[in-house]
Amino acid sequence: MTAVFRGFRFIAIYGQLYYAREHQARYFTDILLRMLQWVFGREWWDAQLAKPRGQRHTAFEWRAKAMIYMNKQPKSEDGIYVAKMTGPMLAYYTFAYDLFVVKDNGRLDARLLERLKHPDRFQGARHELLAEATCIRAGFDIEHENEADGSTRHAEFTAVHRATGQRVSVEAKSKHRPGMYGQPGEREPVGSHYLPVHKLLKDAISKNTEHPLVVFLELNLPWAVAARLLSMHPPHPLLHKTLDRLRVGEVKLDPMSLLIVTNHAEVYTPDEDQANTRQLLSMIPQRPLKQMSHPIALQYIHRAAQLSANIPQHFPQDPRQSS
Repeated sequence: MTAVFRGFRFIAIYGQLYYAREHQARYFTDILLRMLQWVFGREWWDAQLAKPRGQRHTAFEWRAKAMIYMNKQPKSEDGIYVAKMTGPMLAYYTFAYDLFVVKDNGRLDARLLERLKHPDRFQGARHELLAEATCIRAGFDIEHENEADGSTRHAEFTAVHRATGQRVSVEAKSKHRPGMYGQPGEREPVGSHYLPVHKLLKDAISKNTEHPLVVFLELNLPWAVAARLLSMHPPHPLLHKTLDRLRVGEVKLDPMSLLIVTNHAEVYTPDEDQANTRQLLSMIPQRPLKQMSHPIALQYIHRAAQLSANIPQHFPQDPRQSS
């Protein structure tokens, strides 16, 4: 919901009104550039500015690197910077878009926001944010679990498909690696990455969720390394062996109804190199532990995950969107 008035663009994001000068907010992506300051707060923003480069929050660094590169580019005839999408740009804009989607739908709770703002907790929170935004874009409503209830372990959230009423429990797991997403240590050389993810998936299924389980798993690998796992057809034997080990009961049922394996290799891309395409593999087991009344709902999640990097450029009813 947006309007231009007296030289300013106003945009409503779930009950809160934000604004910027019209010439600085010609495109929706201009709004995304302001999401960190608007949502994380001026105090957090100023604290990041005061820190030296290399010690700032991961998302702040992505934005800074993206802006440095953009400002080096020549302007078009109408005064707009145009450039290829670099790794930091893709990392920042997709994060900011997910942040916008979740906040605009009123699902950015205080717990998730604080985790996103904390450098050491950002990676896991960012992947949960992606899972929430994907489900929202797929036509689901988000219901957060009661974290105050310590009698049982909770999934990240419950997603309810508006069209069918299908409910699924959603878990988000992201592989931590040294030197990535603000983690301490040096990046692992190519060829030395630990690939098995059994422990992460076992933790996801151990929560014994109420509804059929959907798991978002981020590999956090360089593009070429992940390609060996995600580009094969059928999928790589490592993934099949992992799922085999997770099956339960005498008849070996799958505890997950949908596994979405992603790899956002743009975080490995040199600052001014063009970002590689995002990598994704969805796996729908044939014998799930919990049956779904409307399995078509899983296809909507898969499709939304495929389109996670498709960020709107124009505002609704903007005549430029037809150009």
